[in-house]
Amino acid sequence: EEKVEDIKIKLSELIYNEKCSLIFMASYIALEILPEIAPIHPDIHFVILDNPLNGIDNVSSVEFAQNEGSFVVGYLAARFSKSLTIGFIGGTNEPVILDFLKGFEEGVGYADRTKKIDARFASLMPDFSGYHNPKLGYEIATEMYKSSVDVIYNVASLTGGGIIQAAVDNGAYVIGVDSDQDGIAKGSVLTSMMKRLDNCVVDLVGYYLDGTIKGNFIYRYDYRNNGVGITDMIWTKDVIGEKIISDTKEIEKKIARGEI
Repeated sequence: EEKVEDIKIKLSELIYNEKCSLIFMASYIALEILPEIAPIHPDIHFVILDNPLNGIDNVSSVEFAQNEGSFVVGYLAARFSKSLTIGFIGGTNEPVILDFLKGFEEGVGYADRTKKIDARFASLMPDFSGYHNPKLGYEIATEMYKSSVDVIYNVASLTGGGIIQAAVDNGAYVIGVDSDQDGIAKGSVLTSMMKRLDNCVVDLVGYYLDGTIKGNFIYRYDYRNNGVGITDMIWTKDVIGEKIISDTKEIEKKIARGEI
């Protein structure tokens, strides 16, 4: 589990040993560290991902529209589910995870079928251990699958490994998160809701190199600028079916156009 001092040591290595001039941070701990570190290194530009931080001239923030991507996989899960009972497991109940859940719930509702959402968290704030406990993820998911849940949206970081394994062992389905997790359990991971960190990093490195990167600014990545999206469902497209996939892709287009 990340500790503040450990992160400070790693950051110092990048600043003093590696002489980095642009540093990306993807930890919530950055919210605590950067207000202290960034002002004393004005020649270094910091980018914090997922946890917006205002008021520092050499810090840019990036937020992803996880609610939009979650809406899409919620719609897909509701259309696909046979039991009409759909699961959600979050690492903890912090605001960013609640944003995932809100979008997911709205996507499920948009599918306009009678359904139930069983939403749970591996730990509750301020306990962040729910992101680092695959065993607990397996136990929670197994209990849900043995009830009436047939699809679970996994939003629990490393804990998700246990959730995915539970889907495999119970002949059920899971939706991956943040990156393309479809290949972890081919045929069991319906799709993954991806935050396109690749597009974000390429953009911001480009802005930095040409001198246009904005400090004290929040960059938002959503469907309009390819900041979020789902996978091609290579191993599950036959299971899901052409009609559901086609309708889901149309949902993505409507979100990108601002119609949803």
